[in-house]
Amino acid sequence: MARKSPDRLTYCSDECAEKDKATSTTEKSNPPFLTQFDRGHGSVRREANIRKVAEMLENGISEDDIRFQLSILFRPMTVDDYIRTAKELLKRKNRRP
Repeated sequence: MARKSPDRLTYCSDECAEKDKATSTTEKSNPPFLTQFDRGHGSVRREANIRKVAEMLENGISEDDIRFQLSILFRPMTVDDYIRTAKELLKRKNRRP
């Protein structure tokens, strides 16, 4: 006998639903990197990506880990530019009185 497929998708429990809700909320408040396929001008996407890299550096993520994570989305030259610019941004931010 063939198995009957469910009429609709259901969560395994309320706990699963809460975890999914928390994950989607986190992703909205902490957006991933913007690529050429996202809306907005190139300079806006670049600025958002540099700020994201700066945030990663502030959180103690190593440059090698950042390079590894971004290697899927960007060329190595672009990743190095983002890291260099983010480090300079953090340096200037820390120098301000």
